[in-house]
Amino acid sequence: MNMAENKINPSYPVCTQCQKVIKVKSNQIECQKCNLNFHTRCAKKKIREFRRINYCLQCIQLHNLVRYNPYYDTLKELEDKSDNDNKKSLITDEPPESAEILEEFSSVLENCRNFTLSEYNTECIAKKS
Repeated sequence: MNMAENKINPSYPVCTQCQKVIKVKSNQIECQKCNLNFHTRCAKKKIREFRRINYCLQCIQLHNLVRYNPYYDTLKELEDKSDNDNKKSLITDEPPESAEILEEFSSVLENCRNFTLSEYNTECIAKKS
């Protein structure tokens, strides 16, 4: 929780948007990356849910959190449907290793990063050394 800004009562967080104290009975949303707090009504302007996790717009842009990954939702749906069953049993028309292949593709897309030209050149030089 972001409580450093509340000088009146440090046990209550302060809404990053309106700068008012978020009281105990108030609904709040917290960015899962930077831990900034928002009233629910204020969060509509500053918080986005991405892959079932709340992030503030600043973190989404700063950390490049939104990624293209068409396999992510498919895998999550399989996990939700299976509860504790084996994911492979849900894919009846495909070979048993289909779930593992989707997981691998998804992992590659989740872990890729953007480079500026100078960052890319630095990475290439470092790998050659």
